[in-house]
Amino acid sequence: MAVVNSGGAVVGDSISKHRRSGASLKGRGNFLRKACFALLAAYLFSAADVFAQQQKGDIAAGLNVGLFMPGLGAKFQYVLSENWRLQGDFTIYSPLEVTGSNINGESYEYNLRRLGADVNAHYKFSQKKVAPYLVMGLGVVNRTVANKKGGDTIWEDVSDIGTLPAVNFGGGIDIGIGNNLALNFELKIRFIALLQAGLVYRF
Repeated sequence: MAVVNSGGAVVGDSISKHRRSGASLKGRGNFLRKACFALLAAYLFSAADVFAQQQKGDIAAGLNVGLFMPGLGAKFQYVLSENWRLQGDFTIYSPLEVTGSNINGESYEYNLRRLGADVNAHYKFSQKKVAPYLVMGLGVVNRTVANKKGGDTIWEDVSDIGTLPAVNFGGGIDIGIGNNLALNFELKIRFIALLQAGLVYRF
């Protein structure tokens, strides 16, 4: 319906045209956003295949974040063949606050500090952008007591404080997200189960 203002101009049709124009621009904006997202997804999808195709001599480095046991670490990878690679990593875990009492009834508290270093072999089952792999290797775990208060702790007579050897076994999955970048999630078992998330950049 057209409305005539005091000057005799028809304003109803003009308002309707502006609304249609605004709706058209909004529709175009949505289309452009969807198109950009689709292009980005297509790029990452295709580029992920490039990362998955590892070759002998490839090297990569990245970071690990502990999930079950909070911690932060660094890792380095060297590719031996299409399916095999070596990974060395070092992790610093968050201090664990411990309280309790000893056999004499004396209370104590302390921080248990933990470091871990590993050299593992990874066997990749495929060269696809989402590729599971097997983990096996050796490592060392260092545990120290700090900020101790109160009586003697149970650790004073137990041998697993200090540096201990470890055998690692587990599995993980690589998820390629670009030509040189991948996410990975890894579960390995030594004394306990350790779940880590990581980001790797291939040089």
